[in-house]
Amino acid sequence: MTERSLSHSEDKSTDSGSGGKKSRTQLRAEETRQTILNSAFRLFADEGYHKTSIRKIARDAEVSEALLYHYFENKQDLVQSVIVDRMHYFKQQMAGSPMASGMQTVGVEQMLRIIFDRVLEAVRNQGFGRLIRLLMVSLDDFSLEAREKLVHQLHKEIWDPIAAALGMQLQKEGASSIDPYLFFRVAQGSFIGYVLFQEVFHWQDFIRVDSDEYRDLASKLLAAGAIQLGAESTASGAKKTKPKKTKKNGRE
Repeated sequence: MTERSLSHSEDKSTDSGSGGKKSRTQLRAEETRQTILNSAFRLFADEGYHKTSIRKIARDAEVSEALLYHYFENKQDLVQSVIVDRMHYFKQQMAGSPMASGMQTVGVEQMLRIIFDRVLEAVRNQGFGRLIRLLMVSLDDFSLEAREKLVHQLHKEIWDPIAAALGMQLQKEGASSIDPYLFFRVAQGSFIGYVLFQEVFHWQDFIRVDSDEYRDLASKLLAAGAIQLGAESTASGAKKTKPKKTKKNGRE
């Protein structure tokens, strides 16, 4: 898979802002910007944020430094744009899964399996592991405002929709008392923990953990636990609301 194919900004024939067709100049500008983002992502991920210069990125993208600065204010602006670009791509991959097209037909356990498979696929074949490494080495250089913006964008575009979908299915399976956002974060911690150590840090080369077995066990435990807690909460609530018997003439 080429860097160009990783782009979420495929050429589009309509301008979402005006509703009209984009000019050749606009399309060419978008393509140039995406080429710069692709080069920056590859170099940042392979050589590190601090070792990658603007000059090197411009050379790799086959543009002048002046043109690069036309699209991006500085190096920090560029790396933030790279991260957002890859987030959008990953979001599109998630949207193309059964989780988006047939969410209502699968249970919580299957939804968790789908999420795990999508994350693993993104890490192994779509550059998501490189994005994780880039975040790890560059995030401390972000301003507080930039970090806050990135976190809110991540929540709004990826985490919140997934949590909402899980919440709908939890409710269908009798676990409406479970906070869907917290449930998602617990599942996320388990899945990212596997991906980070086994795939990004390459622990799989030394301590093998079968990804399918891990996915199935984690999904089963999380789903069963949530449904069990939901059932217990429902039973407890029913017990509390059950009317007490009243005594008449000293007898029940």
